[in-house]
Amino acid sequence: MVRVSKIFFVVAAFSAATTFYSCKKEKSDIAATKGNIQGKWKHEYNIEPDLTMPPEFELIKFINDSFYLKYNWSSEFLTPKCPEGKGTNYVKGRFEMKEGKLYFDGVFTTEDYIVNIDSSGCLPVGNWADSFKISLPSNNVISLYWLIPIKSLPESHRIIKLNRIN
Repeated sequence: MVRVSKIFFVVAAFSAATTFYSCKKEKSDIAATKGNIQGKWKHEYNIEPDLTMPPEFELIKFINDSFYLKYNWSSEFLTPKCPEGKGTNYVKGRFEMKEGKLYFDGVFTTEDYIVNIDSSGCLPVGNWADSFKISLPSNNVISLYWLIPIKSLPESHRIIKLNRIN
């Protein structure tokens, strides 16, 4: 009789543990919407320096369906216009979210976010567009996965983690 109750206890404990763990939900991302990405975000930039450095998204500000972006870039190619091979670009425009993807469509600007028409310096002129898969691991973190990266960019540099700032 003692043996039967021990077996029953083991079976009951195993069954309870299995039920408990099967009902336990895995932590999932928050659904990314225009509403929950509003505000200012900064790139958590901790990439080892090399010749394939991705841009550092120093500031992305989402307001309604508009965005304002400040990003630092570097290049292994030195030009007369940009002899240091690095600089800061500014972009403003509209963004759209569809099926877990974030699409940017904008223009290069000055640091005051006025459309840049002067092509004599390091600041580019013209249109800027990009696209990413987007997820929100938490309310304070956006994870972007570059859909159309620079050709020489390694896979590890395609993930961009943004932290909410005040």
